[in-house]
Amino acid sequence: MDCPPGVQAGLNALAKTEAFIKVLQGEVATRNLLLDDVNPCIGFLYDKTLKHQHGNDSIIALYNEDYSVNECGALATFLRVQSEWPHGLEWKEEKRRWQTKG
Repeated sequence: MDCPPGVQAGLNALAKTEAFIKVLQGEVATRNLLLDDVNPCIGFLYDKTLKHQHGNDSIIALYNEDYSVNECGALATFLRVQSEWPHGLEWKEEKRRWQTKG
């Protein structure tokens, strides 16, 4: 796949692949969402995720409280697709983020 420059452009290109579409359909069904509600979220996921960075540990954490249900569906799709690649990143989905007192 030839990816256009830029992270969001690359995500947009990946979202058009057969592998992504297949996983997305499964996520939409599992989460009881509508494809027409999840698809628009793809176009701004990179900017949205930049606002919710919580440090760097060895496993990516998708915190549901940081995103709408449709955004979570789209993000989980990207994470599932990449986890099947050689050297894909580990990830987990969590209902809430536990804050530590500082």
